Amino acid sequence: MLYDGGETVLAGNSEAFLTGIARVTGLALTDAEPPRGPPATPGIAVTTRALFNPKLDGVPFMVAGTYGFVLTFLTTLITAVSIVNEKLSGTFEQLQVTPATAGEIVLGKILPLGGVFTIDVILMMLLGGFLLGVWPAGSAVFFVVVAAFYIVISLALGLIFSATSGSAAEAVQKTVLFSIPLNFVGGFVFPVRNMPEIFRTISVLLPATHFISISRAIYLRAAGPLMLLLPLAVIAGYGVVLMAFAFRTIARRA
Repeated sequence: MLYDGGETVLAGNSEAFLTGIARVTGLALTDAEPPRGPPATPGIAVTTRALFNPKLDGVPFMVAGTYGFVLTFLTTLITAVSIVNEKLSGTFEQLQVTPATAGEIVLGKILPLGGVFTIDVILMMLLGGFLLGVWPAGSAVFFVVVAAFYIVISLALGLIFSATSGSAAEAVQKTVLFSIPLNFVGGFVFPVRNMPEIFRTISVLLPATHFISISRAIYLRAAGPLMLLLPLAVIAGYGVVLMAFAFRTIARRA
C-alpha cells in the first residue's frame, strides 16, 4: 500500500483502517481453514510505504497549513482598520482631494504592507526550519512568491472590509467572522475530503483553502508550478476579482 504522506491525517486513517481490515480478514481465513491438511499461515500482513512524509509526522503538515491561516487572519485584520481609522481621523478625506486615483490609493495601502508581510513569511520559514526542523521540500523562492501574491489578495479583502464598515469594531468583527471558518472548513485542521458535501462546497469558495493546499504541496511534495497550475489559476482569479472590487469600493467612497 502506498500512502500520500502529504495528506498526513488521511494517510494515518487509511493505514489504520486497511490494517484492521487485513487483520480481521486474516483471522477469518484462518478460522475457515479445514481441520485436515498442513496448518495455514496465520494472518495477512500489510506492508505500507508513505510517500513524501515517510513517518507521517504531523508537524510538517501543521507548519505548512499555518501559513494559510496566519496570512489570512493577520493581514486582513491589520488592513481592515486602516481606512476606517483614517475616515474617523479625517485623513481619508484629505487623501480624496489629492490627484491620486482609487487604484493608486489601493496600491499605496497594499504594497507597503505586502512587502512587510513577505518578510514575515521569510522569517516564519526560517523559524520553522531552525526551531522545528521543517523546511520546504520544494523551492523556497517559489513558495515566497506564491505567498506574496496571496498576501496581496488578503490585503485587498481587508480593504474591502474596511471600506464597507462604519467603525473599526465593525471591520474587526467582519474579519473575525470570516477567519473563524478557516479552522474548520479551510483544510487547516480537518481534511477537506472528509467533510460533508456542503462544507466541501464552502471550502472551495475560500481562497485560503487553495493556498493551504499549495503550501502543503510545496512543503511536503516538492511540487512545482506545473504541478500546481489549477490551484494557482484559482488563486490568480481570486486576486483579479478582489483587487477589482477593492478599486471599485474605494472609488465609490471617494
